Parts: sequence; structure tokens; C-alpha cells
Amino acid sequence: MTTNGLTYARTLLTFCLLAALATIGCNQEEEPFQWGSIQGGGSSSDDDDDPGNPDETWAVARIEVTRSDVEGTTGAVIRAVGSWFPHQSVEMRPEPPNDVDTCHGGESSSGRFEIPDSTSDIGNMSLVMADDEYGLILSNGYFQDVLPYTSWTPNDEFDIRTSGGPDMPATEFDGALGTPPSVAISSLEESGGQVTVEWLGGQDMNQISIVVTRSSGDSLFWVSCRVQDDGEFTLTAGDLDVLPEGTALLDVRREVRADIEIDSLPGVVIGISSASAGITIAADGDDDDSAR
Repeated sequence: MTTNGLTYARTLLTFCLLAALATIGCNQEEEPFQWGSIQGGGSSSDDDDDPGNPDETWAVARIEVTRSDVEGTTGAVIRAVGSWFPHQSVEMRPEPPNDVDTCHGGESSSGRFEIPDSTSDIGNMSLVMADDEYGLILSNGYFQDVLPYTSWTPNDEFDIRTSGGPDMPATEFDGALGTPPSVAISSLEESGGQVTVEWLGGQDMNQISIVVTRSSGDSLFWVSCRVQDDGEFTLTAGDLDVLPEGTALLDVRREVRADIEIDSLPGVVIGISSASAGITIAADGDDDDSAR
């Protein structure tokens, strides 16, 4: 086993032991991406669209912290969101295809991949890394805040704390929210309807995702790609033809995901490092040879 593999195994074992002491189960999901190591692995939701039994609780928590670098800006934005809710399925984002270095696309309702509103009263919520604690504010239906830049340390962990309320006692999830390595776009070129993106910090053993989205009316048009984390990928004109003309958002992301249990009900926490840039989708038949 490699050093990274041993580090991951020890981290997972430590988390499971701590979780057991807090009467929280630890379930490692079957990741649709190769992890290779905890640093830079990817994942996404495997939730079913079938509503099933309406009395079944699909999910009771979703918490994520995202470090996002947008091309052309001077610094990163670190955003934390958390929601506690019953009786609905959760889709984190459009699913990537099964094969590596391939893409597929589709159309969804504009709100399909948004975080649900909190409907369970869990008191206050905060995230803890090292000696600093960052309280999240319940606003517009879920807990949220923009964290200071210094709160993010790659390949580290946040603890999650709740003060407790009618729907859940005070709880601490030790080391539940992992942070992947940072990612930054180093080059983006648009030519002949295709887009070539290069990014930094890749590890060949891992796979990550590239998602391109464009909203139009009440619809979200998307292209989702599963790619090797080798630092470069080209989306062809055929990959992008599902998107309507205009400016679309291209997002390169690494994720670390962990499943948690709260009173035997499922929850998920996600650490995301992403880099985003705008790209131009030309009208059909318009040969756009612009380059950036």
C-alpha cells in the first residue's frame, strides 16, 4: 500500500472511531470517481430519482465548504453552506459519465441542483479548523457564510458542531469535512467551437470533474465530464452542443466526500476546491475562432 493509501486508511479509521464514540455511524460510499488517495479524489451523489416511500427519510443533512478561484480575480472565495432536512432526495450536481475523459450533457430544471432549505431545528451550526471556529448563520433557508481565506487548509479537515435543538441534540462531527488540494486554471483556450482548459496541481492517479453550465429561462443546460487529473482536457464542439449560445460557466473541481449518520439517518459532507471561468458558446454554424 502506498503512503497516500496508508494516510487515507488511517484518517478513515480515526474518523470512524471518533464517530462511534459519538454514536455516529461511519459509512464509506462507493465512489463513482477513483480516489487514489484522500487528496484530490472526487465524488458525487448516487441518489435515485424514484421518490419511493414518502415516509422514508432520504437525507437529513448536507454540508459543504467550497474554495473557489475564478479566473481574473485576485483571491479565492470560501463559502460554507449547510442544510438539515428530511423526506427528499439530494442531487449534488449533474452526474459524470462512466468512462474517463468523456463528457455528456443534458437539461434540468433551474433549481434541481440547489441546496435544500433547512427544515429541522438543530440550533446553531459552526465549523472548526485548528483553533478557529466559524459560526454559520441561518439565512434564506439554510446555514451559510463566507469564511475568511485563512480558514482553508488543503488536505485538512473541519469539525462540524451543532448547539442542539428540538430535532437533534448538540453534536460534534470530528474531522468530518475534508478539504481537497487547491486547484487553479492556468490556461483556457477557445477555438473552433472547442475549449481546452489547463489546471495546476494534478495527480494522475485521481479523477476529477469538469462541469459547464448555462441557464436559460427556467432551465439549466449542463455538460458534465469525468477527466483524469493530469492537468489538461479539451471539450469538443460536440461535447458542448447541448448548451445554448451565450456565456457559460466552466468549473474544474476536486472533491472529498464523507457519508455520516445522525440517529441512523443519512447525511453527507463535501469539501470542494474549484476553479471557474466563463466561456463563449457560439450559435450553430458560427465558427468562433477566438482564443484566450
